[in-house]
Amino acid sequence: MKFGKVNPEWTVDELLEQQCIFYLKDICDLLEIKAESVKKKAVEFEQRGVDIWEELGLRRLWTHWIVRMQNFRSFYNEQLRPRVRTVQKDWDMKALLQAQGVFLLTEVCRLIPVTPNQMRYRARTVPEAQTTIGVWKDDDMKVYLVDIQVFAEWLRKEQLLQDLEDEEPEA
Repeated sequence: MKFGKVNPEWTVDELLEQQCIFYLKDICDLLEIKAESVKKKAVEFEQRGVDIWEELGLRRLWTHWIVRMQNFRSFYNEQLRPRVRTVQKDWDMKALLQAQGVFLLTEVCRLIPVTPNQMRYRARTVPEAQTTIGVWKDDDMKVYLVDIQVFAEWLRKEQLLQDLEDEEPEA
């Protein structure tokens, strides 16, 4: 296995297909990840007894972190690849609440009559907000996210969705 140099013209998928070892600092820009968050996750796995070189393709070599791309590829796709979807312009509230995935809170609040401030407050005060109401602050991205399936279910439980659907004019 040899050390590779990142070609700035590669796409993300082309970089992930390489059979080389890279310095972590060199791949972060192209993969749109923060080295600190990758190192933090690696340390968490290491503390759980996981061999991070074999499982994640990461290793600390003196003061540098190196990446074995063939192993790192699956870790990146499962844990690090951005998973935030965008709200489509032609969606209404019902289409949004029937969608699947994770969205930015600010985009979700454009289609529902709840302000982002109200939901951020709820996310800070409700225990286990990510699993209870589907809203949480992502530490890496520094933004509030919404798991729309959990959020829609919470709206139904709180009977907020019923009230909102009753207010909508019939088509």
